[in-house]
Amino acid sequence: MCCLRSYCNWRACRPGLCSDWLGRRDTIAAYSRLASWDAMKHWISTRGPLIACFRVYEDFFAYGGGIYRHVSGPDMGGHCVCVVGYDDSQRYWICKNSWGNWGGIRLL
Repeated sequence: MCCLRSYCNWRACRPGLCSDWLGRRDTIAAYSRLASWDAMKHWISTRGPLIACFRVYEDFFAYGGGIYRHVSGPDMGGHCVCVVGYDDSQRYWICKNSWGNWGGIRLL
């Protein structure tokens, strides 16, 4: 479930779910923008996971495994995931998702 109704208009939010958010917040002191496949691979292999954001389309909610490719449906907004690895042969990212029990996803 989510805390901010604007981020989950497709799902009902439970009142009080994140009532302790103020005590759990943190500050981002600095960030880097990685704009190429090679730069992202280098970061993952030398420093660890990174965060990536992308547009979510309606068909993403039906993702069940394999490599996700947008096929149909309108733009539903943005989403960020934790990129933990990659596959050079098929050129996809291995990601951890924070929605539900989906576990890992693969994105082109």
